[in-house]
Amino acid sequence: MSIEWNGEGLPPIGCECELVNFYGNDFPEFVGEHGEEVKIIGSGFTNGCPVAFYEADGGRGGMLAYAVEQCFRPIRTEAERKREEAEVAMRLCLKGTGYGMTEGAAKTVFDAIAAGKIPHITLK
Repeated sequence: MSIEWNGEGLPPIGCECELVNFYGNDFPEFVGEHGEEVKIIGSGFTNGCPVAFYEADGGRGGMLAYAVEQCFRPIRTEAERKREEAEVAMRLCLKGTGYGMTEGAAKTVFDAIAAGKIPHITLK
């Protein structure tokens, strides 16, 4: 059984959570481990920064490494995963066109589509 965590600070030892945006990438879909579920097995400090040691399986067997608190989030629901996938796709459609889309703008567009405010576009 996993220990509950609200997403603030480092996840506690024993917590199962997601590893995200490990390298501070603006487009986390390019990070191979993005969204991987991990289990926190220890915590501490390195160079004055809080770190958490985690174990990940992902078919690779056990892996032990560390990351700062911004690299973890609570495990998302299926609906949250689909929403993020749609937001990332919207941002990627414009990448390299000279017209970018911020994460906030993608969230706003998704909300407008979900609320039926954009004619002829619906969510499945």
